[in-house]
Amino acid sequence: MLVGWLWYLSMLLPVIGIIQVNLQAHADRYTYLPQIGLYLLVTWTVADFLKTPNAEHRTSNAELKPLISTLSVGRWALSVFCVGIIAALAFAARAQASYWRDSETLWTHTIAVTKDNYFAHASLADLLMRRGRVNEAIEHSEEALRFRPGDADAQNNLGLALLQTGDLKRAVAHLQKALEIDPGHMNAEVNLAWILATSPDNSTRDGARAVQLAEDVARRAGHPNAIVLRTLAAAYAETGRFVDAIETAQDAITVAKATGNDGLAADLERNIAAYRSNQPIRSGP
Repeated sequence: MLVGWLWYLSMLLPVIGIIQVNLQAHADRYTYLPQIGLYLLVTWTVADFLKTPNAEHRTSNAELKPLISTLSVGRWALSVFCVGIIAALAFAARAQASYWRDSETLWTHTIAVTKDNYFAHASLADLLMRRGRVNEAIEHSEEALRFRPGDADAQNNLGLALLQTGDLKRAVAHLQKALEIDPGHMNAEVNLAWILATSPDNSTRDGARAVQLAEDVARRAGHPNAIVLRTLAAAYAETGRFVDAIETAQDAITVAKATGNDGLAADLERNIAAYRSNQPIRSGP
């Protein structure tokens, strides 16, 4: 019993988190190793209880035979009970493991069994966006922001999803909010720059601001990025710098092909054709 208890305490102390940080309070993985000590404690305690008295003890204590017989029945019942507990735990473990079948199942289940879980909604929204289920992604992004409006990533993700649907006014509002929260949020800068450079709405476009945002990201990125360069090229074109737009778009094509993104490279070729005609590009949903 002492060994099991000491195991539990020694394994739990390093991860107990006297001061809880972020989602640590909900992370059951921290209990996996400590629980081994509890299992040892229970197993050895039950094993000691189930031991049959030795022959000498039975002979010298004949008057206790009725009590021993009663204890034997109790031990048998306890054994059956323990087997039932193990079977129930095995069934529960199998059911719990099924929720980890894939990310969508995991986050959907997490939302169902927890309250106000912004992280689960935000994670599911990101997954749905990558799968092209934009409207569902918007719903979960909005839920995430309802619980935590100061999350820059969630603001950016909602802005990006709204951009995909063509709701540019709301997209700009959420991207600007993301940058208010985190002025150095590069994804929000790129997404906002793209809208400001390519929006079909004259009142939304702001080429100078788009150039500023895209150049800032390109400078801080540390390595060439095809999406960033495409956005910067579009911003240059919006401000009439078509030579710079062509050169930047050509650099973006080189990066896109090097990373196997032939679809983006083809889009950039079409953009360059517009720039050579002194035409900025306009995006749609």
